[in-house]
Amino acid sequence: MFKILTLFALLSILGFAQGTSLQSIPVLIPNSFSVFVNKDSEGITRHLTSAKNPDEWQFFYFCGNKKYKGKCGFWVDKKNNKIAGANNNVKKSGQEVTISKSVLGDAGSYAKFPENKDANQAYIERLDVYVQEGPKPPKL
Repeated sequence: MFKILTLFALLSILGFAQGTSLQSIPVLIPNSFSVFVNKDSEGITRHLTSAKNPDEWQFFYFCGNKKYKGKCGFWVDKKNNKIAGANNNVKKSGQEVTISKSVLGDAGSYAKFPENKDANQAYIERLDVYVQEGPKPPKL
């Protein structure tokens, strides 16, 4: 029993060190997935699996906040440049944000924005999304 607990603890530490979150979901193209936010969240942020830089986060600001006028309703980089070709099918309803018509490029780690100031809590609240193509129908 002790060996199992030790192994579980080691795997948990390795997962934390690699930056993966505790929550993950597989999504088949073109299905939707949801990220949950606080009532006062200003948007969502994501780090795509395909990102070349570990600091390359993208932001989707919710419209309605004057602070983000002109840069809301689409994905932007940390310099607020619009991301060309990004899936902007994002809709907020209450505390649920739905990304619909997923594509392979949507795979990554998602979180509310701003994230929790406590790094451990922020890590726990992230959602890792794995986007995959579904099985091809048989040829008749």
